[in-house]
Amino acid sequence: MKTLTKIFSGLVLAALAVSCSDWTDTEPLKVKYETLESKNHGLYEAYMASVRAYHATEHQVLIAKFDNKAEAPSGRADHINCLPDSVDYVILKNADNLSDAMVSEMAENRQLKAIPTLMQISYNAFESEYKAMVAAEEEKAALDPTYTAPGDSLGRFVPWMEEKVSQALKVADKYGYDGVNIIYSGKNPLSLREEGKADLSARQEAFFGKAEEWMKAHQDKLVFFEGTPKYILAQTSVLEKAKYIIIPALSCVSSYDLSYTVNQNISADVPSGKFIVGVTTISVTDPTDNRGKFNGTDENEKSLTAITGAAYWTAVPESNYTKAGLCVDNAQVDYYNITKVYSNIGKAISIMNPSPEK
Repeated sequence: MKTLTKIFSGLVLAALAVSCSDWTDTEPLKVKYETLESKNHGLYEAYMASVRAYHATEHQVLIAKFDNKAEAPSGRADHINCLPDSVDYVILKNADNLSDAMVSEMAENRQLKAIPTLMQISYNAFESEYKAMVAAEEEKAALDPTYTAPGDSLGRFVPWMEEKVSQALKVADKYGYDGVNIIYSGKNPLSLREEGKADLSARQEAFFGKAEEWMKAHQDKLVFFEGTPKYILAQTSVLEKAKYIIIPALSCVSSYDLSYTVNQNISADVPSGKFIVGVTTISVTDPTDNRGKFNGTDENEKSLTAITGAAYWTAVPESNYTKAGLCVDNAQVDYYNITKVYSNIGKAISIMNPSPEK
């Protein structure tokens, strides 16, 4: 981080030295924008090399989940190449219908900065879609006596889910994603009878089975798991193969909450050496939403956000499991800051991976 900071400072000085093109009142305004790369290519290459070297080191990682739009990026907050260079991974929440600009920025992050981009698939999202389809069919049957709703059954759900997952994973190849974040936060099997557990296991297998097929055919790709790992009943190797296990902690507002949430997910079948806690940015539309907020203040007596609060928690070692880093949902919201863009994410990275003292 120290070398990264020194080279970045040099780039800033180079930027300040750039002069503007001349213009007059009688001619169209023509401004030539010089990039830092064109101004001092050698310094730029050295900086990018240090970025790639940083990502190759052992450190606590920062994963940025990005709520990307289908259309081409407009403002700077819409660009994933504007994320801090020390962000380790990007997860796009809307995997398909990417603009050419987004695909280009994925390649730029990968090649120049060694920052991979993953897409996500969610069992809960697919299940909600299935339930909505069944509900619409039942509503139609109630209005039309000539129509019989197919209903919900295991024999119907399993092939539907398998096809849904297969189609979703084709998107990973379509856009050249570097991996997949697999999300599952289903029912607690402890609340079910044996027949209910068998049904749940078969429904999980429909989801995870197709994911495992994809993993076997794409062994060079990254796999993350996000959700409630101890709720998995199906025979699956997803947890073992996952590089990280992201534990959602969006409602946590204290270090105690974070510890409790992670401990609730520890079991003999869950690898404990790669836990990531998932927090979120503060809502910019709902002032009553406490997600993204955190109890307490920092060293400057300023209120903590969930991002910085979780970073302080992550930096403290734990004997029962490994705190591998932090995942920030809706990371693009942190771009907007009057003093520094991505201020909370940048601070979180510094908290977890402080520069060595001189």
